[in-house]
Amino acid sequence: MYWVFLIHIFSLYWRNLLIQIMYLYLRIFILLLIITAIAFFAKWQLGKIPFFKSRRKSLYVTSGLIGIMAIIVFAVGWTYFITRMPQEKFNETIWVNDIQERNKMIKDLLESDYLIGQKSSHIKAVFGKPEAVNHEEGVLTYTLIGHTALDWKIISLKLFMKDSIVKKFTYDTRIAH
Repeated sequence: MYWVFLIHIFSLYWRNLLIQIMYLYLRIFILLLIITAIAFFAKWQLGKIPFFKSRRKSLYVTSGLIGIMAIIVFAVGWTYFITRMPQEKFNETIWVNDIQERNKMIKDLLESDYLIGQKSSHIKAVFGKPEAVNHEEGVLTYTLIGHTALDWKIISLKLFMKDSIVKKFTYDTRIAH
């Protein structure tokens, strides 16, 4: 009852702050539980080795370090997994017909020479109406959006045209917050 009363007293800001702090402590607690479980498993396995039977302090330090290193390796692997951008080879048909799959083809599109030599009419048929057109310099600008599990990448693609044919292109990438 006391917590219900306090939640009603706190403003929305304080309630959200309290929830965030509770989640932070929960994450820290779970992390400590995982490290402890790994360290106990390492201690149990290392305790079977004759070297560590007479050196208890070394056993505890080594098993603790193994637990911490296991968490670091897991965190690095997990971060790589959730921040990598999915990739597929660029395919015009899929690009035009399946909007959900476009973000997987952006990297291949930008790294390949697909755009070079394409006519302006073909580019507009595949990518649609450009965000901006500079007729004097012959530049078409498109915005492509790619995403990972954590963030959105906004790519500004500039196509430099000469005689209605793409001669070169540049792009800038920024992360949307």
